[in-house]
Amino acid sequence: MLFRLVYHTVARYRLTEGASAFKTPSCSCKISIVVSLKTIERSILRELFLTFLIGLVSFNFILMMEKLLKLTRLLSSVGASLLDMLKIIALIQPALFIATTPLSLLIAV
Repeated sequence: MLFRLVYHTVARYRLTEGASAFKTPSCSCKISIVVSLKTIERSILRELFLTFLIGLVSFNFILMMEKLLKLTRLLSSVGASLLDMLKIIALIQPALFIATTPLSLLIAV
């Protein structure tokens, strides 16, 4: 879909300039195409970013709840402080992000 949009944008620009579709574009044409691609990419990323973050936080929260219940039982029996519990949670986060990032990206797209 993105390729089709870029192709039609380039073709429309070349036809409005009166150039043949097989000619190499001039320098100003290359600059405007690059700017339009960056604009398209920026708008796509803007749309996907919020959905990706919501998915990442929600999946992380769901997977963390299971581990958090086990941690509270274990650490309360040992007598660990809240700071120790937060440190363990911070150490678990990278492993959870490895699992939740693809899921969030799939939901966003």
